[in-house]
Amino acid sequence: MDSTNPSSEVAHDFSPLLKVHKDGKVERLMGTDIVPPSLDPKTNVDSKDVVYSPEHNLSARLYLPKNTNQNQKLPLLVYFHGGGFFIETAFSPTYHNYLNDLVSEANIIAVSVDYRRAPEHPLPIAYEDSWDAVKWVASHVDGNGPEDWLNRNADFQRVFYSGDSAGANIAHHMAIRNGGEIIDGFNVVGIVLIHPYFWGVEPVGSEPTDVKIRAGTERFWLFACPSTSGLDDPWVNPCADGSSLASLGCARVLVFAAEKDFLCPRGWFYYEKLKEISVDYRRAPENPVPCAHDDSWTALKWVASHVNGEGPEDWLNYFADFQRVFFSGDSAGANIAHHMGMRHGREILDGVNVIGIVLIHPYFLGREAVGNETADAKKRDWVARLWRLTCPSSTSGCDDPWINPAVAGSDLASLGCARMQVFVAENDFLRSRGWFYYDKLKESGCRGNVEIVESKGEQHVFHLINPTCENAVAMLERTASFLNHQEKA
Repeated sequence: MDSTNPSSEVAHDFSPLLKVHKDGKVERLMGTDIVPPSLDPKTNVDSKDVVYSPEHNLSARLYLPKNTNQNQKLPLLVYFHGGGFFIETAFSPTYHNYLNDLVSEANIIAVSVDYRRAPEHPLPIAYEDSWDAVKWVASHVDGNGPEDWLNRNADFQRVFYSGDSAGANIAHHMAIRNGGEIIDGFNVVGIVLIHPYFWGVEPVGSEPTDVKIRAGTERFWLFACPSTSGLDDPWVNPCADGSSLASLGCARVLVFAAEKDFLCPRGWFYYEKLKEISVDYRRAPENPVPCAHDDSWTALKWVASHVNGEGPEDWLNYFADFQRVFFSGDSAGANIAHHMGMRHGREILDGVNVIGIVLIHPYFLGREAVGNETADAKKRDWVARLWRLTCPSSTSGCDDPWINPAVAGSDLASLGCARMQVFVAENDFLRSRGWFYYDKLKESGCRGNVEIVESKGEQHVFHLINPTCENAVAMLERTASFLNHQEKA
């Protein structure tokens, strides 16, 4: 290339993937090789290319295994290639060889989707192309689509999405879209995400915290999606606030992570978020307490309806171990978690074994100050007025068992779980009440093991406000250890 020509100068260097020159030319440094479709001699898998979007001249590569029984439909895999949204195609030798092997091993029919790439076609174009491909595949549901391989061989009641890296990102979003735009006769059973390309503003797990590394990752994402709101855009951070993983339009999810991949912690984070069940409930003052507690119990009964594997939500049917159930919440949510434990102790949910409860900075009060709780009359009156607004039917004020579980007459020993973990924060005005609850639990003869953890120098729910600080990370690790603890036989 003529280095004296100003137009040949590099404007953006993302080596070893690509360079973009000042004249707009995109120089891809890898992922440019392609191979034609063929009958693979090693696997006997046949392949061919078909156009799914004449408007944009986009094709997909279809794969069909050997000795296909015309009377037996095969599971259908829709695959999205990786490459950071910048490089690779559905026709590269990397993906051609991989799909040949997978189709042979799994005895499936596969559609490998090609899509337009950034930076010439910035996101969300790749998502729109991929959805067009999904709709084209679904056009064969009634057996009258344009491609006979799909008409004759695909079982549209057993559809899977998969992809690697950026392709795994796309597969996730196709499942989300499938959850919102149901395609008649097209049943997506599961998604397989291989080293998914997800990220976020704040580091998670062992993700690098180095400012330069994170800035470089952000620059890469902004180049792929210049219209983005940043690294907490749901396109790249499916766990960001406002995202709804529960709307995934499939029953099963398999996530692959690689130990030395810098995306590994993010894959684990996605997995953990998928497993969480977060309960929404009606809030005061429009819906005063105990509405929130009643809603939460209704949610628990709904969860318990999946014990026999025949509930309305396949994620719970397939994945939940109802012999290892935990309740948890923070602040008012910790109050609710406590009361759900108490109610479960009285009204056992058949088949549900609540092992433990994790209370984070629980919102408990009392008429009389305990420990180093403030004795200031004005402050205590403000707290009492807030509680009366929350629960106007309360006749005993801050000694109502809804807000003071240690009040005389309460039976903490009836908590329906084997283990308790209580978190308090040194500078939280609720700290002393958390310690008082812990002490009363131990005095009550509660059948479970009880532990308390105090975070020094921290305020109320600091772990949500600053989730990457040292104490928040330690708190997360302590909670994970509590959840994963196995009693010795």
